[in-house]
Amino acid sequence: MTEWVALATPETIALAQRDPMGLFPASQRQVQRVTVERPNIFALYEQNIGPLTPLIAEQLAEALERYPMGWVEAAIVEAVHYGRRNWRYIQRILERWATEGRDHEAHPRDQRARRLDPDKYLRGKYAPLFSNPE
Repeated sequence: MTEWVALATPETIALAQRDPMGLFPASQRQVQRVTVERPNIFALYEQNIGPLTPLIAEQLAEALERYPMGWVEAAIVEAVHYGRRNWRYIQRILERWATEGRDHEAHPRDQRARRLDPDKYLRGKYAPLFSNPE
């Protein structure tokens, strides 16, 4: 294998900015395309939730007919994130998104944590409990 070295001169830097492949000889300028193969929903279920039974496979197929594939994938990811590795939890997520709409905000548990007002405890009637004794 031949290694090529390009000196960091103003000309080579300008060439690299204009055409990154311009530093290589024409024989080595082949651009290889990499395609990332996403696992199908059944493989995703087996990798993240558990073994795929015929009943669950049928329910997954029904869910794909009812909801977009991105929703089903996102519901599996959310279930795994919260440690709920079962199909019923995933179904409930999908049903909730279908009725309430799928917003891109965090889960309600995370929203509760954001609504916590530290001033309530630092400046309110509980301030003496949380202040530094001097």
